[in-house]
Amino acid sequence: THNDRGTGTAATELGLLAGANRVVGTLFGNGERTGNLDIVTVALNMYSQGLHPGLDFSNLDRIRETYERTTGMTVHERHPYGGDLVFTAFSGSHQDAIKKGMSKLQDGQWEVPYLPIDPGDVGSSYKEAIRVNSQSGKGGVGFLLEEHYGINLPRELLVEFAGMVQQLTEELDREVKTTEIY
Repeated sequence: THNDRGTGTAATELGLLAGANRVVGTLFGNGERTGNLDIVTVALNMYSQGLHPGLDFSNLDRIRETYERTTGMTVHERHPYGGDLVFTAFSGSHQDAIKKGMSKLQDGQWEVPYLPIDPGDVGSSYKEAIRVNSQSGKGGVGFLLEEHYGINLPRELLVEFAGMVQQLTEELDREVKTTEIY
């Protein structure tokens, strides 16, 4: 499947659901013209819906590294599932939703907003999902303090403290690390 009209993934998924027993694609959509079907995206989209693709992506970073080394091409940082920032949220509202979703996790059921699959299933970690910059809010700051240091600030204090962290990110003109927040 070519992705000339941006519909290669959807067309392939629908074909599989309609009974196709084989699809052809490439790793990370590498191909001519506007690209071929990205088999990684299709497989992990199906996986996110409870349909195991029969492919092992438990170490997706290594697959990506091999791909980049052997082809000389890079995977975009926001590429679905395989990009460096795919499990990263900078926006305060996204961070808050992830924090709340993580607090309600139950065994065997992954239902976290903005994280369609458990990052651990592809060799990543949800602890890296939240990074703080000037777009971040109390949800992200609170998540990092609680996750890394066991600190759970009262809401009023967290609102005030998050404002201080945001001011720091603006002064530094960059994201701040968890250790700097602490």
